[in-house]
Amino acid sequence: MACKHVLIGAIAGALLAGCGGANNKVICSRVTSFASPAVSCVAVAKPRPAPPLPVAKPEPKPEPKPEPEPPKPVVVKKESIELDRTVQFEPDSAKLIEDSRDLLDEVAKALEGHPEIKQVSIEGHTDSRLGARHNQKLSVRRASSVRSYLITKGIAKDRLAAKGFGATQPVADNSTWKGRFQNRRVHLRITQRDDAAGGEEPKAEKKPKAEAKQQAKDDSARKTNDAASGESEAKPNEAAQKHARNVRKSKDAGRE
Repeated sequence: MACKHVLIGAIAGALLAGCGGANNKVICSRVTSFASPAVSCVAVAKPRPAPPLPVAKPEPKPEPKPEPEPPKPVVVKKESIELDRTVQFEPDSAKLIEDSRDLLDEVAKALEGHPEIKQVSIEGHTDSRLGARHNQKLSVRRASSVRSYLITKGIAKDRLAAKGFGATQPVADNSTWKGRFQNRRVHLRITQRDDAAGGEEPKAEKKPKAEAKQQAKDDSARKTNDAASGESEAKPNEAAQKHARNVRKSKDAGRE
């Protein structure tokens, strides 16, 4: 609503007070009049302030995904103890490097947690760079070094046997650096176990696909042979029963 007045002289102040207000804005301008000075004032209501915009609530942060467990350095399987890295020694020596001692500490803990493992064969292997006799001796020394270290960690002597194979069982090409590194290894093979003694359940070793397919074929052939054998046994039994019935009929006819 607008309130309009023409203000003349001394009454201007009083009229402005009645027309204006805290919520009104007064706009005045000169007008033509017999009295001087004369102004025309209009009181216009002040616009109400716009309501505050709603504040959007921040979206809840998604819960962080649990970090995947790091791979275990030592995994006990049915027939072997698998390591996540190679046991290493100083060059042309049976002295273990620091990292390999840490790895063998984990092997000792695994053996303590698996009392059903009665004996482990520690098998040392080398690459083919030096002579066969030298490599054989070095592989035996390195396997014995691993055995001795595990014994210092509390593993019973009779659970550990050390063997060396030199360069006679390579798993990679000895003509490359990578191949030679893979051939310089220590394999932990479980040679005796007693599952009745308890301990953690060993992980089953996965068979190659080709071996699994062959096993399926063998099982199918075995079932076929069993079925054929059952049929062949059934046929003679039926013939014998038929012969017995014929004999009884002949005897009955003779009595009549």
